[in-house]
Amino acid sequence: MTEDTRDIENALRELRPRALSPALQASIARGMADASESKRNTVIPFLAWTAPLAAAAAVAWVVLSPSETASSPALPGLRLVRAEQAPTEIALLEPVKLDDGTFARPMRMRWSNAAQYRDVKAGAELIRYAPHDEIIGLVPIETY
Repeated sequence: MTEDTRDIENALRELRPRALSPALQASIARGMADASESKRNTVIPFLAWTAPLAAAAAVAWVVLSPSETASSPALPGLRLVRAEQAPTEIALLEPVKLDDGTFARPMRMRWSNAAQYRDVKAGAELIRYAPHDEIIGLVPIETY
């Protein structure tokens, strides 16, 4: 164990959460009751007008989408033969200290897409491999 990790571990051991005051707990309970009432009154009308729009969009997409034998406009003369997406790999990285003094772990996602195209006339093939690596967020670390 190095000296810098001992300092961080000692600082984390000293942190203790405070108990919520009864007034704050009552305020949170009132706010949650009000929020559930307002959600109940807005979800049904929202679904009533968005469900037909979503259904119409799905029908339009199916009817207007090009057939499977059509070539891609970006790759003229080529036909899509196979497409794959590898399983997503999620990793939590080393903890970092944020500006407000709390600690969090960055979360990284890695995945890759591959598409295989074939030129019907010439018999040539093109394989497009696209790896992706992205930090998608911070997972807070709670200390007690």
